[in-house]
Parts: sequence; structure tokens; C-alpha cells
Amino acid sequence: MSESRFCFLINQDAMATEKLAEGIRGFVADQVKLENIIAERLWFNNDLQR
Repeated sequence: MSESRFCFLINQDAMATEKLAEGIRGFVADQVKLENIIAERLWFNNDLQR
């Protein structure tokens, strides 16, 4: 299936479009949480080494 065909079909289904967007938003939110956890741990480890 081509990208243009996929885009056409997914845009025909409002629920599919919303669920895809919801999944992407959730993924981004989890990525931000993970980045914050990593940053805190790096900061904590660097603070301990001083």
C-alpha cells in the first residue's frame, strides 16, 4: 500500500485518525517523562561524584 493510499484511507475513518493521534500524543508524553527521568539520574550521579 502506498503512503498516499494509506493517508487517504485513514482520513476516511475519523476513529482511526483520532486513535492514531491519541497514540502519538501518548508516545510523546512518555518520551518526555523518560527524558526527565534520565536527566534527573544523570544530574544526581554527577552531583554524587563531586
